[in-house]
Amino acid sequence: MTVYALCQGGLGNRLHCLNTSLAISKILDTNLVVCWPVTHECGIAFRDVFDTDIEEIQAEDIRPTRGYVRIGLIPEHITDYPQFKQDAPILLIPLTTSDQFIKCFRNVDVYFSDHRDRPLSAMKEFLETFRFKAEHIRRANEFVEANNPCATLHIRGTDVPFVQTELDLLKTTEIQHMILQRGKIVGNLFVCSDEKRYEDELVSYYHHSVVRQDKTYPSKRDDSLPFLTDKGEYNIMRTSHDVAEAIIDMLIMARTSQIYGSTYSSLARFAHFIYRYNNPEHTWASYDHIQHV
Repeated sequence: MTVYALCQGGLGNRLHCLNTSLAISKILDTNLVVCWPVTHECGIAFRDVFDTDIEEIQAEDIRPTRGYVRIGLIPEHITDYPQFKQDAPILLIPLTTSDQFIKCFRNVDVYFSDHRDRPLSAMKEFLETFRFKAEHIRRANEFVEANNPCATLHIRGTDVPFVQTELDLLKTTEIQHMILQRGKIVGNLFVCSDEKRYEDELVSYYHHSVVRQDKTYPSKRDDSLPFLTDKGEYNIMRTSHDVAEAIIDMLIMARTSQIYGSTYSSLARFAHFIYRYNNPEHTWASYDHIQHV
């Protein structure tokens, strides 16, 4: 049997999918195969993100048979895996090491396509198996050394219905006080987003904030439409360079103990997981999900 990680959507969702898929393969003591389509939502190749020995398969080469289960949902607007548009077994089961779980999957191939199971406990295996490219790590380290970030604000804005009210929720005296203790600057606030206007607004609001202004940002496939269309489709073009810049942002976030993210900020959550793994003694480190109601 084999566990297949069916990556879809943007970078953050794919990282969480890989993390959980790897955890499932370890529980079942079997090999992992990754399918990472290069799409308009994530235009970077798998090998341009990681140095890894994990096998990669192309979407068109997937041939599911009766002896398989698919864990998680593939949204209807996702066209990367047409093989699964037909009726097929779907199991929404939380990750577990129980004998019942192992027995269910022991003799079948597992196709994992979700990103909602996010096991922090699996980060050790993830970081050892999927090693981020040295160039991404180098650029993140250079920024950290030059700017000393101690907290992060991350806004996911291009493919979710982001509203001004939510941006206002990220403007608090608590965050300002975090980087000022007893009148002394202890570090800078790192502000990052996939839309420059959000970065600019937060940088102008906060004192002692920094942002990577040299990076590129995603563009629209059709300028006449919003990033998220009325049909729920993503009108977004993330080039390989755009995604590489997002990886660097995530690695910078992963060096800060306090991370605040907007709605569906999966990249910020993954960065928090990396920080928690690298700094297990910092039990007070937190990720706060700011969501407009």
